[in-house]
Amino acid sequence: MRALLSANAIRTAVHDVLVDPSQDRVVAVAFVGKDPTRWLPSNLKGIQLYCWPKLGSTNPASIETLLNMDVEVHFVENLHAKLFWGAAGGAVIGSANLSENGMDENRLIEAAVHLPAGDPAIADFLSSIHARAVGSKEHEKEFRRQLDRLHIADVQYLQRNPHPRKAASGEKPAASRTFGDWSESKMPERWQLGWWEEKAEPPRDAAVEFSSRYPGQQYESWLPGVKGELIEGVATLSVKFSSDPRRVLVRPAPYWWYPEDCIVSHQKNAQQYPYNWLARIDIPVGRGVPFNPAEKRFQLALKATVDSLGDDILEVRGPVRGRFLTTLKRHYGQL
Repeated sequence: MRALLSANAIRTAVHDVLVDPSQDRVVAVAFVGKDPTRWLPSNLKGIQLYCWPKLGSTNPASIETLLNMDVEVHFVENLHAKLFWGAAGGAVIGSANLSENGMDENRLIEAAVHLPAGDPAIADFLSSIHARAVGSKEHEKEFRRQLDRLHIADVQYLQRNPHPRKAASGEKPAASRTFGDWSESKMPERWQLGWWEEKAEPPRDAAVEFSSRYPGQQYESWLPGVKGELIEGVATLSVKFSSDPRRVLVRPAPYWWYPEDCIVSHQKNAQQYPYNWLARIDIPVGRGVPFNPAEKRFQLALKATVDSLGDDILEVRGPVRGRFLTTLKRHYGQL
């Protein structure tokens, strides 16, 4: 057993036990902070990560980044351990989470020990937390529900605390990032597409429901939408499509909004869009955006993407992924 009494010693040991992608590797920490890839080896594929999905503590954007890098993430309520384990490299056990506070030399004072490989107690511990875990692959629907709750809580926290977070190391501030910057980011923030832009007066029954849910409150905007296609609390890019998708114009420029609650209307005049989103228009206080949608190159790429997809664009609402995102990146790269 070897004592690790500085952040540098802990980081080095964590790297050493996790660096070999051919072995089983596990990270079990209470919380995952911003930009976790700074503290891990470059090849993350196959790592099993366990963490506590505590609202306000585990960073949802970081979880999305790790999932995109083929890390299998598991949520475990009340997990407070901090363990980094490789089948051949042994285990680092201590006080440091996978976060800047835990791993940076100038933040919290941490300590840990490095245990050699082969301790059967480690395997027993990992088996015990796995039995309580909600896995991104094994329990996909429940895992996504919990991750969405983290996203919503993150937006709400930032609105209550109007102090913009610093951009991750080496990244431009979100407000000035281009779409290309977002694409190349180590931690690309999740966003979704809403293809309507009209602000709307809510149907009367929706307004009454709102008053019963939020007595004495007012809301800055309502937008008509479709339930199930948008996720609350996720940055949503709004564009205006013409009745003929092949003649789509983005006017005057896309803008960001943040859906926060959805109220259904049963009025006849709301049959096409019966779900009315309560929305924060533009950027909520203290909240960053994935990139600057006013960038001319991005707008040209978006128009070209809509033209390429034709009628299929009408199915693109909600989190961006798959063919839409691939086509958008391709057109952006060609400009």
